[in-house]
Amino acid sequence: MFAFAGLWERWDKGEEPIESFTIIVTAANDFLRQIHDRMPVILELRECGDWFDTEGTPASAAVELLRSFPSERIEAYPVGTQVNRRANDDPELAEPIRQ
Repeated sequence: MFAFAGLWERWDKGEEPIESFTIIVTAANDFLRQIHDRMPVILELRECGDWFDTEGTPASAAVELLRSFPSERIEAYPVGTQVNRRANDDPELAEPIRQ
């Protein structure tokens, strides 16, 4: 299990509040660099508490979490092009395709 590091904000401007979220990215590790030059910051479950503790975790410790996930802990396999449409939301999208 893992989580992506992200930032969430709520702005109360005007009649309706605006909520926004972003996933933080970093330089791709050696494994993913063949696919893209960036990757999401992946947190291990034991690190999530530090990431969410905005009052108890010093900023310098939080910045230390913003690194590339180890290549040897990542697996990749081809999937279908249906993953390219946000409207598609089915567990079968993560199934490997036969080449």
